[in-house]
Amino acid sequence: MEYAIGPDVSFYQDEDTTPEGIDFFKMRERSDFVIIRAGQNKWIDPDFRTNWKAAKKAGLPRGSYWFYDSRVEPQRQAELWRDALEGDLGELPLCADFEESYGGPYEGWRKWYAFLEYLKDLMPGKEIILYTGYYYWLENAPNADTQASSLEYFHQYPLWIARYNATEPLVPAPWKKDEWMLWQYTETGDGKAFGVESKGIDLNYFNGDAAAFRARFNLSDVVTPPSSVLHYKVDLSLRENPDAESASLGILTQDELVERIDSSNDGKWLKVKRANGDEGWSALEHLVRQVDDTPDPDPDPDPEKKWGRVLPTALNVREGDSALFAVVGTLEQDDIVKIVEYNDDQSWVKILEEPAGITGWCDARYFVFLDSPPDTDPDPDPDPDPEVDKWFRVTPFALNVRQGPSTTYEIAGKVLQNDVVEKIDINDDEKWFKIRTAAGLVGWVYASYLVETEAPENPDPDPDPDPDPDPEDGNELLGRFQVTATSLNVRESASTSGAKVGKLQKNEIVVAVEANEDGSWRKIEKGDLVGWCSARYLVRYPQPIAVNQKYFNKSVRYIREISSSPRKMITHVFVIDLHYKKLHFLVTPPDHNVDAAPICGRATSEFLERHGMQIAINGDGYTYVNPASVPGISCPEGHDLFNPNSYAASRGKVYSQRMNASRPIMYINRKNDVTYNKPKGAIYNAISGDRMLVEKGKPVAGLDSTTLQPRTAVGTNGNGRWMVMIVVDGRQPGYSEGCTLKELADMLIKFGGVYNAINLDGGGSSAMVIEKDGKADLLNSPIEDGIAGRERKVANHLGIEIR
Repeated sequence: MEYAIGPDVSFYQDEDTTPEGIDFFKMRERSDFVIIRAGQNKWIDPDFRTNWKAAKKAGLPRGSYWFYDSRVEPQRQAELWRDALEGDLGELPLCADFEESYGGPYEGWRKWYAFLEYLKDLMPGKEIILYTGYYYWLENAPNADTQASSLEYFHQYPLWIARYNATEPLVPAPWKKDEWMLWQYTETGDGKAFGVESKGIDLNYFNGDAAAFRARFNLSDVVTPPSSVLHYKVDLSLRENPDAESASLGILTQDELVERIDSSNDGKWLKVKRANGDEGWSALEHLVRQVDDTPDPDPDPDPEKKWGRVLPTALNVREGDSALFAVVGTLEQDDIVKIVEYNDDQSWVKILEEPAGITGWCDARYFVFLDSPPDTDPDPDPDPDPEVDKWFRVTPFALNVRQGPSTTYEIAGKVLQNDVVEKIDINDDEKWFKIRTAAGLVGWVYASYLVETEAPENPDPDPDPDPDPDPEDGNELLGRFQVTATSLNVRESASTSGAKVGKLQKNEIVVAVEANEDGSWRKIEKGDLVGWCSARYLVRYPQPIAVNQKYFNKSVRYIREISSSPRKMITHVFVIDLHYKKLHFLVTPPDHNVDAAPICGRATSEFLERHGMQIAINGDGYTYVNPASVPGISCPEGHDLFNPNSYAASRGKVYSQRMNASRPIMYINRKNDVTYNKPKGAIYNAISGDRMLVEKGKPVAGLDSTTLQPRTAVGTNGNGRWMVMIVVDGRQPGYSEGCTLKELADMLIKFGGVYNAINLDGGGSSAMVIEKDGKADLLNSPIEDGIAGRERKVANHLGIEIR
């Protein structure tokens, strides 16, 4: 039997640097269907709407998939998926993709259950199938022995299973061997042959031939692809309605100037007025926008109201329809705005945010468009996530309750046969449950001795398992701030009567190191300027808002992620495209034109400006060097001398040797090939860390999972194209508390599919910097001597010059 076949695609199949997208007509020649990624996390796939419409136009039966992400609430993801579809649910089922390993607060099959139930509520009657891998399912789905009824719940959904380089798929329980609907049999299909711009592509078989496929989904006969010879008719009609079939009111002529007076809902037609006063609709593709420097003395009244809801956590509003224009304001997630105007290619929209009076242009990809403003009153009593297997019954005569998830922990008490207990937590391998008894005993028991049961009547409500810690008194008054006044006096004391010692200008960044008793004045530092200024003209910098933006000809993506669970944490990420030809790495060189350390300690910002880098992070740990021990070597401006802890090389010069074999080394040669512990070709740049975090795509065993600190790390993906740099802020209660080494490793895999990565110096050394207008812009909030925003001077750094 020849299986029906089809690819699954996302924005990864569209090359950013070319204007072309996926050729679905070419894909149609080889495919019976296509499955298109709708989104992940809080983001709709940037190419989804384009791909969804283009595939429909090509006559391909379409399904959409959502990559479930444990960092975001299941209900929120289900709502975004619905919003992305905009009422066009496709010809094939919704495909829920369960394969993530981010370790977020919404991980595990119980949250999958909630996600699926929300989908059924939001899009009733629409079929749903599940995508997963065999071994991933075994490790993460309900246990077939102890959770059989929960496992059977998933049997209602058809299976889309992944297995590569095999003659048949492996099918996990609860499905039987031949009970699969789709089989993703390769991830290295011929992308070009299927009309995409990526070299490889995922390909999938349907469990049946083309006729069975069409019958299963009630599809009409195969749509014949259009002839390769296409004919067009020139139509410059001025029409009665925004529709090519409506009555023609006249014919526009070449270079005729018309006045725009309205736009269709989809932005594809403009209502125009001719010089003789005739009005009608013309297709936008036939019109070229003209620039008129003369202001309109009598602007049109407000257009018909159209509305949009903001998707990302934060969205910039700009003066014009391009990222090159200045930012005039910021919108927040779920803000409702009025759509005033589209630009010519509908990629940007002019908005009005009425409560705050913000008006300007935003990227259209980050909205869900609405016909009318929704009811703004929130649900006063929202439903909780659907619950499963919360309550269990004890099966043995007596069962020990221990203080931790292992028989090595002390016994905290016992539960008896048929006691009903509440499960409140689960260990990583799901073999131990943390339970609470009706008498209040809390501890860990082996899960195999429990079976699911009904909830007892009137159970006690859940306590807050992890309340936010109280921030340290006064901590929020210190750190980095931005000046809001046009000019701000700096004085000797915290009073307007204090002598002036200098001035600050609007938008300058300062570090507040002290506050007076009532917090109304701050002692600030900026270079050599130290003094007091009024706190009312300072705002915290940077603002803790999420960012996802490309820089330097799209060679670098910067992501700032704000997390509140399992604790408050702010993560900064650079994802660098190493195939970009104009990247030039630099590890801090020695200062004294010698082949050995010590070197002069400098902040990461100083390093970036001193060497003309575009991005930089701090490097290896270090030790202080007593100047008396190295006569003749000194540093300018009172900088200390440091020795890096381990191996370091800067553009061919090795100046620090490896401490021991356990210290990993990242080598970067002249061609930007990155290797670990063994150079490729001549040694050029090299930097060391204190340990490997990720090896061969997996977190290194035994990483600490309890100690929270600021962190810095760097790694690369499997094919060497992408480098990921991560800095996590910490030691700042109420702002960002830091992360463990295990969490750091998971982040590297999450953000860039990292295959190998090393841990760099953390704590007060952690810093990430980007160049803006020739100056260093500190992206994170480092902490030195208890002062948030103050950078530490360190031994070496890793930077990239981007020309």
